[in-house]
This record gives sequence, C-alpha cells and structure tokens, in this order.
Amino acid sequence: MYSFDSALFTYINSFAGESHTRDIIAICVADYLPLLFIAFEIYLYFYKGERKTALSAFYAAMAGIVMNQLISIVYYRPRPFVQGLGENLVKHSADSSFPSDHTVFMAAIAFALILTKERRVSGYLFLVLSLIGGVARVYVGVHFPLDIAGGVTVGLISALLVSKYRKTLGKVDDKLNILVDSVIYTKVFSKKNRDDIE
Repeated sequence: MYSFDSALFTYINSFAGESHTRDIIAICVADYLPLLFIAFEIYLYFYKGERKTALSAFYAAMAGIVMNQLISIVYYRPRPFVQGLGENLVKHSADSSFPSDHTVFMAAIAFALILTKERRVSGYLFLVLSLIGGVARVYVGVHFPLDIAGGVTVGLISALLVSKYRKTLGKVDDKLNILVDSVIYTKVFSKKNRDDIE
C-alpha cells in the first residue's frame, strides 16, 4: 500500500517545477481553496438564510478537524519533504501528514451538503473541488495520495456523525444563532448611534 502510495505521489509531484504558471495555480489551489468553502458557508448562513445547512457543514468540518488531531496524536506519518521525497513548492511544518487537514475540512463540508436535500448538487460540486484541492496538495509536495484519501474518509465520517445527531445539535444551533444575531445587532446598533451623534 505504502509503496503504491509513494509511487503515485512521485508521479503527481513529478510535474512540479516544470511550469511556473502551473506551479502558481497549484499553490493557490492547495493553500487557498478552503476559503471558497468558507465563503459559501457565509453565503448560506447570512444571505440565503439556510442556517441549519450552514451549521451542519460547520459542525462536520469542526468534528473532522478534531478527529484529525486525535489521529495525529496516535499516528505520525512524516510528510514527503521530511523524507526527502519529491519537489516541495510550499513551506510547511513537519507535523503528521496523515490525514490531510485541508481535505478533511473541505470534504466534511461537501458531504454535509450532500446529506441535505436543498444543497445536494452544491455538495457534489464541492466534493469534486475537495479532490482537486487534495491533488494540488500532493502536487506541491506536502501530502501523499493516501493522506488525501484518509482526509476524504474522515470528512465523510464526521458528516455522517453530524447527520445522525442533527436533532440533538439543534440546541447548539439556537445558542449560536442568538450569539451571532446579538453580535450583529450590537455592531449595527452601535454604528447607528455613532452616525446619529455625528
């Protein structure tokens, strides 16, 4: 398994350094693609009013990250550049490579969306983007393909867990919504007061 994983890494990463333009695109995708997922979360929560869906994706992402941290405690896998493998295009800490945090975050959101009726199509789109982001992480030399597969798996598990306990999380929804609304109200109200004084 690991020999195949290393061979696949070597193949994907072998394209790094051949094209400056392609390298820049891969670096941007590898590092910043999760921002698109965050932006969509904000869009759903604040502009579409689909708070339950947005929060489900948020819970899944957080659960996935927590699971990742627990895995890294009991299992450490050196990143490719730590082992002197391939071409490394970005600076990264030498923490555990498995599973990929970026992929877990994106896949968890994607699967959480897939598990809803309203945003299932969007979920599949974001799942494809998750895989693209994962391949980019391999391309730039910070992950092995198995790290990406592990990230997708953890993302799926976290989304399924959130879906299973969604009714219980409803109480958390209420508290978070009240908190967010109070913060927004405070900022808007304080700004209005300042404008009236001026």
